[in-house]
Amino acid sequence: AQDKGTITEWDENGKPSRLIGIIQDITRLKNTEEQLKEKSDQLNFVARISGLASWDWDLRTGMILFSEDYLQMVGYARGEVHGTYAEWKKFNHPDDLHKVERALNDYIGGKTDSYSQEVRMRHKDGHYVWTLDTGRIVEWDENGRPSRIIGGHLNIDRLKQTEEELQAALRENARYNERLEAEVENALRNLEETRRTNKTMFEANPYINLIFSDKFQVIDCNPAAVEYFGFPDKQAMLKDF
Repeated sequence: AQDKGTITEWDENGKPSRLIGIIQDITRLKNTEEQLKEKSDQLNFVARISGLASWDWDLRTGMILFSEDYLQMVGYARGEVHGTYAEWKKFNHPDDLHKVERALNDYIGGKTDSYSQEVRMRHKDGHYVWTLDTGRIVEWDENGRPSRIIGGHLNIDRLKQTEEELQAALRENARYNERLEAEVENALRNLEETRRTNKTMFEANPYINLIFSDKFQVIDCNPAAVEYFGFPDKQAMLKDF
């Protein structure tokens, strides 16, 4: 109980002679405070053992209870956060908020069997943290409508950074391969052009030209050599020379 009173009368000597007060039954209030503390302790315990920055959303009141890990993730102290839905929306990256709300509404409305979304959460200092947000309905009202959801954010910022670095490396590798393929194609064209030029010069040379293998066998010759050695054609010369 909570007892409050005030002096309303004094005697001729100025001493209090009458006191009026009330005694207020605050049992329900104390019970609510204790339940809230118990729920908060449970939430923090779940967060510690699961690695999640957890939240507890009362759909009847719209209020959200955040764990200490959640507050730490977004850089706020307990007294700086009021737990309203509007406040939670501001934590979400503007480009992610629409898909997150749609996924939540689909889950609450029974259109999907689960809720899980990658979302960037805004830190107090302005930077964003990549997280995987998941949630599950744990309570329903008397009409069977969802009344409470518990969920949490798994910090995947380092994973996303690694993924982005890998994608950048893959893009750079693809660009390198494209440049390499272009250079190889250009080199092959130049090589073919050089080959044709050399062959033309080899065939048109008025002097005898012979090409030998490593066993000193003639494997090619120009028309001047065929004519000089008196063979009817190149094939006959290469066969019998």
